[in-house]
Amino acid sequence: MASDAIPGDLVNADNELYIGAAFGAVMCLGIFFYNFWFYRILAACAGFGIGGGATIAIGLFAPIAVDYVLYVGAAGAVLGIFFMTSYMKTLVGLMYILCGGFMVASASSFFIEEASLSKSSPLWITNSLSINLRDPATLAAISCGLVCAGFGYYYSTKKNKDGADEDEENSPLLRKK
Repeated sequence: MASDAIPGDLVNADNELYIGAAFGAVMCLGIFFYNFWFYRILAACAGFGIGGGATIAIGLFAPIAVDYVLYVGAAGAVLGIFFMTSYMKTLVGLMYILCGGFMVASASSFFIEEASLSKSSPLWITNSLSINLRDPATLAAISCGLVCAGFGYYYSTKKNKDGADEDEENSPLLRKK
């Protein structure tokens, strides 16, 4: 998509990959140093996906609508920035909590197996299709994950001592004190 926005004589098959990598690096650095835009970019992507997806679905019944996918997607991206940014903040925080809890449970399961406390690590990636909830090692690993996820939820929703919210722009990604 970035190559479509650049004049045609600057883009060819040899340098298209480098242009895309440069745009990606600029976005990563921008998000890293000013992650205020992180949520807006996610909201714009979600808005574009919803608008473009709805247009394609409508295009199944009215083929003329498919010509407007990019326009409706762009409008969805703009609306997403204005109306979905707060939902993205909540979603990113929730994903941090869930992924963190699962990773702790999986690592605990693997540690239990390596410490010879159990014969298998059922929550480890290779064995995750056969989970036995009656196994004490599995329950211990799941409990560790739930405790850590609960701590993550508590820590992410904790207020400052003066009762004001923490720096909301950067709260889940970067803690400032």
